[in-house]
Amino acid sequence: MNKEKIRCAWCRNDPLLSEYHDKEWGKVIKNDNKLFERMTMEVFQAGLSWKIILVKRKAFNKAFAEFDIKKVARFKEQKIKKLLEDKSIIRNPRKIYATIYNANAILEKQKEYGSFYNFVKKLDTNADLVKQMKKHFKFMGKETTTCFLMGCGRIKVNHDKNCFLYKG
Repeated sequence: MNKEKIRCAWCRNDPLLSEYHDKEWGKVIKNDNKLFERMTMEVFQAGLSWKIILVKRKAFNKAFAEFDIKKVARFKEQKIKKLLEDKSIIRNPRKIYATIYNANAILEKQKEYGSFYNFVKKLDTNADLVKQMKKHFKFMGKETTTCFLMGCGRIKVNHDKNCFLYKG
C-alpha cells in the first residue's frame, strides 16, 4: 500500500510547495548567501503567494547574482534599471532597492558578527524580533520577519498537527 505523506494545508496538492515544505522550510541555513536569498525571497513575497516566488526563484537567482551579497551590494542605477525591466522577476522598485540596501546591511553585520548567520543566531527571540530586524534592514515587517526567521530555521515553524513533520 502506498501511503502518501500528510503535509501542512498550505502546500498540499502542489509539488513545488510540497518540495519546499519537505526539504527547506524550517531547516537551519548557515550560509550567508543562502540566508540573503531567503530574506530577499521573503521581501519579494510580501503581498503575494509563496508559490509565485518559488516559480520565479531561478530568475531571482540570475537577476541577483546568485545572491552573492558583495555583488548585490554594488548594484548601481544601470543594474537597477535592468532589474526594473526584467519581466522574469517581480519588478517592485521598493523591494529591489530594499534588497540592495539589505545586502549592504548584511556586509556590516558580517564585519560586526563574523557572519550574517551569527547575527541571525544571536537575535533575542524573547524580544521584539521585528524591531531588531527593522533597525538594520528594509522591508522587514512583522510577517516578512517571522517568515524569514521560520524559513531559515531560527524560530520554530508552525506545522499543522496532522503534518508528518509536526513535532508538537
